[in-house]
Amino acid sequence: MNQLTDVSLLPAAFGIVVVLGGVLILKLHPILSLLAATAIVIAMTEPGIHQSVRQGLWVQAELKKTPLTEQTEELIAGLRSRVPEFPRPATGTQIGRSVGEAAAKLALPILFASIIGCGLLHSGAARRVVGSITSVAGPQQLPIAMSVSSFVLAIPIYFDSVFYLLVPLAKAAPRGTKTSYLGLVLAVVVGGTMAHSLVPPTPGPLLVAQQLGVPVTSMMFAGLLLGVVTTLTGLAYARWISSRLAVEPPEELEDSGTEAPSETEAGPNLGISLLPIIAPLILLAIGTFADERVWGVSLCKDYAAVLGLSAVMSLGLLTKFVDKERRGSLVANAVADAGVIILLTACGAAFGSALRDSGIGIWLTDRIEGQTASTMILPMAFGLTVLMRAAQGSATVAMLTSSAIVGPMIAAGLPFNPVFLALAIGCGSKPLPWMNDSGFWLVGRLSGMTPKQTLQTFSVALTLMGMAGFGVTWLVAILTTLG
Repeated sequence: MNQLTDVSLLPAAFGIVVVLGGVLILKLHPILSLLAATAIVIAMTEPGIHQSVRQGLWVQAELKKTPLTEQTEELIAGLRSRVPEFPRPATGTQIGRSVGEAAAKLALPILFASIIGCGLLHSGAARRVVGSITSVAGPQQLPIAMSVSSFVLAIPIYFDSVFYLLVPLAKAAPRGTKTSYLGLVLAVVVGGTMAHSLVPPTPGPLLVAQQLGVPVTSMMFAGLLLGVVTTLTGLAYARWISSRLAVEPPEELEDSGTEAPSETEAGPNLGISLLPIIAPLILLAIGTFADERVWGVSLCKDYAAVLGLSAVMSLGLLTKFVDKERRGSLVANAVADAGVIILLTACGAAFGSALRDSGIGIWLTDRIEGQTASTMILPMAFGLTVLMRAAQGSATVAMLTSSAIVGPMIAAGLPFNPVFLALAIGCGSKPLPWMNDSGFWLVGRLSGMTPKQTLQTFSVALTLMGMAGFGVTWLVAILTTLG
């Protein structure tokens, strides 16, 4: 163990430097940077360390098959006496195997989510949802309505597309109301960005849940609850800053081009429009709480199958409300977009696997032991994610790197549910967004804000939301240990 802790930090440090240098200095695509870093970490990790880590993971997996009350020293000793050998494969083989394992778990949910988003956007269903929410809320509650719309749509739709869809409405809405344009823009931002980091099937929280062994349904429902707190925090700041900072919408700001039903065309009604979003939540809730002996309940526990059903519903919307000539190209674009995200996420998982095998988790655990480790792992995960986010800009890359580093520490035992660790990492991906974040420029350019104004609004709002979400997560995690 001493040898392991003495040398395991260096490969991980080099790997993180390669990721940051590739993205920031060489301007490489994150996929290439992650692959290069993975190869370097594997090459620098001694075979004996790889063997020790893999054997430890095998013992942990076998222990999970036994109830906690029956896990004795004799059982653990017996497992260790028959632990198999885990020789390190060739670098290319190991990378390919890690990418394949991650893709097997994540590819279908991400693909189906992309198809769901395509159907909602181009059939006019997304517009119907937004229009219904804003009409019910009324002019005085328009920021809340826009934020709720953004949060709901960002669960199956990527944030960029949600912002493209809603920012023209923010320009048009203030006419005849007391709501400022800036307040509505930020309402869209604070809702959509938190769903992006907390609620699967968005790739970041989906991968974190997978790496930490958190059930996806638990991550989804916990992310929804925490999203209420963080979004309200963002809305409070949006209201404060919009009363002190004047921002005018750019003249060229036009509709995003996502299809809404014309005056002569009957679009989907609200119930049909909501179905692809609400159905997965209902089915997953049934799978979580219903008796699995009832026919069909086991299918509701299959996250990919549930999203697949929702994707079929979205394809039905496209079939009904989009002409045949355009339908095929829209779905093809959605599949292509999903392919890039799947590859990025799988390469990130491979990098995480290499970091885990380098022994960095054991290195951290050996230095933060016992109750201190269980108490400090949440702020450590949050702080590490914040640093990675600020350094290279991508929230997804920051989340997967942090979860790979702190994930092995779960083996030392946590007094709280690991979903709190996943939430802390999600909240850590929000603070300190600046010029190296593509979302920073997207929001600034489309809303007409200068870089200084974007820092004052977008950057500060996300930082406050991340800190508030982490504070609530840490507090609730501590309270659960007291019970």
